[in-house]
Amino acid sequence: MRPLYTIQELAHALRLQPGTVRNKLSRGEDMPRSVLVGRRRLFPEDAVEAWLQAQEVRQTIPPDEVQARADPPKPVGRPRRPSSASAPNLGSRRRELRKSRRHNHSPAQIALFGRESE
Repeated sequence: MRPLYTIQELAHALRLQPGTVRNKLSRGEDMPRSVLVGRRRLFPEDAVEAWLQAQEVRQTIPPDEVQARADPPKPVGRPRRPSSASAPNLGSRRRELRKSRRHNHSPAQIALFGRESE
């Protein structure tokens, strides 16, 4: 039977926190191959060794080639609405309304003070 690492043992071997290993797994980042046994995620020792060797090879490739091979980063956060030229800029519209309200005087104020020139 092949030796299997738990998340805690893998984290100790990689000198990471167990939470970091879990985060990397949940984000789908490059990690060693693993299997689920019941509710536990286990990492075969040979898969961990192969992954570490691949990491060493990746470190020796020139940075330009690594960048060319890498996929574009996934967008993070809530997706935005597609931008279109006809979409109004709500911020400036609100600003215009506030600006126009400042100079709207009541009839009583106009009668007392007259309309101020702008």
